[in-house]
Amino acid sequence: MTVSMRTGIILIIAGIFIPSVLYPLATPNRVALRNQLIIASKGGSYEPRSSDLEIVIAKGNWIVEDLNYKDTKGHFENRIAVPYQYILVIGITILFSGVALIALTRKIL
Repeated sequence: MTVSMRTGIILIIAGIFIPSVLYPLATPNRVALRNQLIIASKGGSYEPRSSDLEIVIAKGNWIVEDLNYKDTKGHFENRIAVPYQYILVIGITILFSGVALIALTRKIL
């Protein structure tokens, strides 16, 4: 087994491993939480999509811009969050890079 084939296998494993390990750390963003409350008050259930999830690295403070709309009008300060869909795209890209590397280095008959 050549070095490039080993590298391809490592890339495939990393492409599967990264999104799988980071999924339990993903939390719904503020819009998804609001939708979840609205739908739950009507008796339904809401499952957030991957675009509704984010991985919060550093929690920030919610700064209220309008006192009449405390939950909707505002922004976070000093907050670092990565949307989970970006983590999925990175994982898929790494996975396909590994598959391509193995396919290109394989000897054909």
